[in-house]
Amino acid sequence: MADRKGRKMLYEKRQTEKWKERLFVLITSLLLPCILTLLISGTNETAGNQVSGIMIELENGNKVDMEEFLLYMLAGQIRLDAHTEALKAQCVIARTNLLRELAGEKEKKAKELNVAYLSPEKLENSLGGLKKEEILKKLKRVINHTYPYVLTYEEEYIEALYHHVSTGTTVSAEEIYGQGRPYLIAVDSSQDVEAEEYMTLSFWTGRELLAKLQGIGIGKEYTTDTIFSALKIAEKTKNGYVKKVAVGTEEITGEEWKSLFGLNSTHFFLEEQDGMLRMIVLGKGHGIGLSQYGAERMAEEGAGWKEILLKYYPGVRIEK
Repeated sequence: MADRKGRKMLYEKRQTEKWKERLFVLITSLLLPCILTLLISGTNETAGNQVSGIMIELENGNKVDMEEFLLYMLAGQIRLDAHTEALKAQCVIARTNLLRELAGEKEKKAKELNVAYLSPEKLENSLGGLKKEEILKKLKRVINHTYPYVLTYEEEYIEALYHHVSTGTTVSAEEIYGQGRPYLIAVDSSQDVEAEEYMTLSFWTGRELLAKLQGIGIGKEYTTDTIFSALKIAEKTKNGYVKKVAVGTEEITGEEWKSLFGLNSTHFFLEEQDGMLRMIVLGKGHGIGLSQYGAERMAEEGAGWKEILLKYYPGVRIEK
C-alpha cells in the first residue's frame, strides 16, 4: 500500500516537472523575439521613438507625434541616402522650424504648416525599390539621436533656412530678402563648386521665350527676331543673385523668372548664342543658411552634426 502511494507521488512529481519544462519553453519562445530586439537595439539611442506630446494631424486624418512627423519632413527635405551626420543636422533644422511654426500650439494640421514634408503615402511611393526598412530605421535613429535638440538665438527658435547647393559661399538673408538675421550671414562653402548641380545650362529659342513671357502678359509687342535684344538683367545683388529682369520697358523679378523657366536659382546669366538664349545658372536654391551639399562634404570629412550647424548658423545655440 505504502509502495503504491510512493509510486503515485513520484509520478505526480514527474508530471509537474514536465509541465514546468513545457511552460518554460512556451514563455521563452514568446519572449525571445523581444529579447533579440533589445539586444540588437543595444543603446537608448535606438531603443524606441521619443515622444514630444505635440500632435500633428495628417491629411488622412491620422494624428502622429511631432517626433514621428519629423520623419516625413526629412523625407521631403533631404536625400534619404545622405550621410548620417548631414541627416542629423537636417533633423535639428526641421525640428527647429516646426516648433517655430507651431508657436506654442500642442496640436496642428499638417496642411496648415509652412514646412516641406512628404505624406506617408508619398513616402511609401518614393522609397520604391530602395531598402525601405533599412532607411526608415536609419531615419528613426537620426531623430532619436538628436532629440530634443533645437537651434536658438537669444532664446528664440531661429529661422533655419537651408538650400541644396551654394555658389561657393552662402549669402545673407539681408542681401536676398532685405531683412537680416545675425545667424543668416555669408559663410564659406567653397566645396559646393564641385557639386554636380553647381552649374546648369538651358537653351531657349525665340519662339519658346515668347510663349513663356506672353503667357504671363509680358513682351506682347516683340517677335522671335526682336525678343533677344529686349532682354536685360536690370538689377542683381552684390553676389550676383538676380532681383529684376527687364523685357523692354517691362520688368519681372528674378524669382518670377526662375519659376517661369524652371531654373535652380536666381543666380543666373542670360546670353544670346547662335540664335538662342542661353541661361547659365549657379547653385541650387536661395543660397541662405545651410548648404546641404556642403554639409554632406563636411560629414564625409569627419565633421559631426553640431559642427556642421554651428558653421552655417554662426552665433546660434544648440540646446534642448
